[in-house]
Amino acid sequence: MTRSTIKQKLSKSVFGMSIIALMTIGSPAHATEPGKWNFQVYGGWYAAGDLQKLNDVDGSLGDTMEALGLEPGDDLTYGVRNGKRFSDIWGLEFSAGYFDVDEAAERLENQSSLDMSLGLFDLSLMLYPAGGGFYLYGGGGAVTSKIKVDLNDANVFDESETAFSLNAGLGYVFNVGQSSFIRLDGKARWYDLEYYEGPDAELTAAWGWNF
Repeated sequence: MTRSTIKQKLSKSVFGMSIIALMTIGSPAHATEPGKWNFQVYGGWYAAGDLQKLNDVDGSLGDTMEALGLEPGDDLTYGVRNGKRFSDIWGLEFSAGYFDVDEAAERLENQSSLDMSLGLFDLSLMLYPAGGGFYLYGGGGAVTSKIKVDLNDANVFDESETAFSLNAGLGYVFNVGQSSFIRLDGKARWYDLEYYEGPDAELTAAWGWNF
């Protein structure tokens, strides 16, 4: 997937979340209650970053990757969040997510495959401009990656690494009962690993509880 395609998908995600926020920003309810902790379980769609750096690896791997066109495709992501809204207008949140993709290709009777998994960890400052359910956020964190490439049924590349990341996003939370809520969220993330780089994007929905 090219960087321009990721940016297009991110723009659509942010646009969709902005429409939702404008439709509901006037709601006075606090889905994430000030002074209380909350816990969320989320899932959604992940727009992967770029693996083109693998083409620069010494030896035959780079040529093979480019010829086969092995790239991580968009796929499902899931994770958990834990945070606290300290007042009507601000809070803090930690999130831990996971993304995994397997892609196989057969060219000229050669069996080749790409296996990649990411751990996504973010610590974000949450801002609620109107004191309601609409929010903006940003912060830092870490991305861990594990990339494995097999050519002709033999492993030729297996690397793991961790890098610092930045994130930003927006969304809205809706009350569901007295202590639970639904959250819609769009996020972008920036980082630069040795063989994999952002930006990436994700659009998720979460079920959460205040306690």
